[in-house]
Amino acid sequence: MKEFQNLQFGSIFVSSIKEEIGIGLFVFALGFLIGSLFYRLKASSAICVLSILPIFLALSFIAEILFHTQMTALFMLSMLMVIKPIINFWGQLVYSTLFYVLAYALLRKAPIKAYAHDLL
Repeated sequence: MKEFQNLQFGSIFVSSIKEEIGIGLFVFALGFLIGSLFYRLKASSAICVLSILPIFLALSFIAEILFHTQMTALFMLSMLMVIKPIINFWGQLVYSTLFYVLAYALLRKAPIKAYAHDLL
């Protein structure tokens, strides 16, 4: 019985370490993407780009609450399908890779400060 409890604790410990690494990679990649957006675009343009998703998400929640039609429910389901993989380790890894690739693509052509803020 004692060995079984130690085995469960070890498994929980390994899974919690894996979750912490996944969250760390995701947040680091998201910060790298946001930083590259602010480096590559002007501040007002970067804020506009970054505010599109939260505004879109808030409007979809409001539409679901007010109208509650089948179309808004389908839209909310599709939004949750995009957001749900962030909870899973492999989803975090995929999103982290996507964010790294996007940030690299933004910074690839701007190696020095002279090319910053040129609006792509």
